[in-house]
This record gives sequence, C-alpha cells and structure tokens, in this order.
Amino acid sequence: MISSKFLEFISSVKGRLGTYPSEEAVSVQIVLPVLGHLGWDIYNSEYVYPQYPLERLKVDYGLKISRGKQEGLRCIIEVKAEGNLDADHQLFQYAFLAGAPLAVLTDGRHWRFYLPMVPGKFEERLVRTLDFEKYPHEEIAAGLVRYLSFENTRSGKARENAERDHNQRIRSIETKKNISAAWRNLLDGSSDKLVTLLIEETSRISSGYAPARADVEEFLRNPNEVKAVRKLDFPVETKKTKLGTPPKTPGKEVHFFLLGEKYSEHTAAKAYVRIMKILAARNKDFTTRLAPLTAGRKKKWLSQNREDMVKIKMSEEISPGWWLDTNLSNESKIKRLEMACKIAGIPFGKPSGLKITF
Repeated sequence: MISSKFLEFISSVKGRLGTYPSEEAVSVQIVLPVLGHLGWDIYNSEYVYPQYPLERLKVDYGLKISRGKQEGLRCIIEVKAEGNLDADHQLFQYAFLAGAPLAVLTDGRHWRFYLPMVPGKFEERLVRTLDFEKYPHEEIAAGLVRYLSFENTRSGKARENAERDHNQRIRSIETKKNISAAWRNLLDGSSDKLVTLLIEETSRISSGYAPARADVEEFLRNPNEVKAVRKLDFPVETKKTKLGTPPKTPGKEVHFFLLGEKYSEHTAAKAYVRIMKILAARNKDFTTRLAPLTAGRKKKWLSQNREDMVKIKMSEEISPGWWLDTNLSNESKIKRLEMACKIAGIPFGKPSGLKITF
C-alpha cells in the first residue's frame, strides 16, 4: 500500500523540477527522502551507506541489508545534477567493482534502473526509466516501490521484479524490430492468409468477381503500389438512422474460424456464402470439383447456370460464373460445408480448417 505522504512528496518534487542545481541538492532533497518513504533507515550506514567505497572510487549510495562492506550490498545509486545523466559507463564501472545486482542512475527527475551484470550494451541492461515530469504520481510511486523499497529489496523481490521486467523489455525490443521483417514476409506474396483475404475482399467489392491469385501476389510484391493504397482516403458510405448511427442488424451474429482466422457475419446464410467464396478464391479448382456432388438433381445447389437454383433470387455468385443456392436449412448448410472442406482439403470442426456453429 502506497502512503498518501509518499504521493504528496512526489507531487512536491514534480512541482519543483528545475530547481535542483547540484548533485548535493538532488541527493538531500529528493533521493534520501525517497529512500525514507520506501522504508530505508537513511540515518544508518548499515543500510544506506553514503559515498560507498569501491577500491579507489566511491559511489554516492550503497544500499545494504546485512552488515559488512559488500556482503549485503543489494543496490548502488549514482546521483547527478538535474539534466545530467551521461554517466552510464561510470555507473557500470561502479557496479562491476561492487558486484551489485541492481544499479540506479538518477538526476531526481529521471530514475534509471539497470541490471549491470547482464550481457549487452548499456541500453540493453536498462530495466526501466521513471520520469517524474511525464508519469503520474501513482505510477512513479509504484515503480520506486517495485525496485527499491526496503521490503522488496530484503526479500529479493526487487531483483526478481527487475529481471522479469528486463526480460519483457528485451522481448518487446526484439519483436518490435521484427515487425517490419514480418510485414515484408507478408508482402512478398507467399502468405496464403493475406493473399486469401485480399482476394476475398476484392471479390466482395467486385460483385463476386475474384481477381487472379497471381495478380494479387504481384500487387503485394510491389511496395510502391502498397504505399500508394495506404495514402488513399476511401469514403465509406453507411446507411444511418435518424440519430446518425448505423442501424443494428436484427438476429444473432454467426462467428466462425476458417484457416485459423476468426470471422463474423450477421446471418447464417451470409456466413455460408462467405466461407464458400473464400474457399473458391483459395483454389481455382474448388467449384469444378464440388459441383459434381450435385449432379443428377433437378435443381442444383452449385452451378454455372443460375436457372438451376431452386430460387434464383436466393442465390449468390461465389466466383465468376458459379452460383450457390442459399435457400436451405442450417442443417443442410452444415452438410454442404463438410463436403466443401473435403474438396478444399481442410479439416471440418477445427479452427485450423473450418469450425462453425449455426
């Protein structure tokens, strides 16, 4: 539980930023009071050791738990004048000599927490930076408690928190670097999911006429075309109610998984048609292989002749020249989707293939 007095102190520091002219001012007016609020006995050198000796050097503060010079050293703190934090190399030299698992560099305004013993460059050893100017009081207080409170330091939790947050930060940096590489992989035309989605959407706005897969792949491989599309501002026309909001579609939405992606449609019929369109766009032989399953019937549910449909008005074109009957029960839709999955070579009832419930 963070005390109200600690939050009030942080607020007072935030209000006086820019008025701490020296290291001594930052130490006396910010660092020591912070340590006091965090449960440290700042008047006992067995816990808070000012000018902690390291061979021929000295670090501003050494935080210890047990007695002895280095036996219980848990953290070192190097203090700088406000606005002067260019001392990473010096801090790590101190940390190396002291063998401290945690190191802090602060000018009062910024508090940088490091794991000095992990491999990597200076910035790769950084756990977190708390900024008194930008962060709210509660976040600053919580961060200081997390890494620097006496109780967390004594129990070893402070170091565990720092190691956990450091690992998460490194993973975040790594994944952020890989976003562009992943995007390039998607745009090289080899991603079946992205190609399928683009074919499906193009088909939707082209009255059911799907583009050739080769054309889609060529488009994705052309970075200039992709950038040009991103700059366009397409107006979206939506039918609105008197209140200016899109009308709600009655009935329950149908959710389904297809090839590992989740989709939603307002009705079972729309979901049925969309699945067939995606499968047809994915494989040019899909409709020709599925159509024979309707052979021998007076009325067909998949045909190149719309007149074959039971009700012409209740049919949808799922690919150029191929019509699908939608006038059927949900039970029949499921049976036909099972057939479609067999033709498409994907499992029915699994998210990696098709999983749907009407």
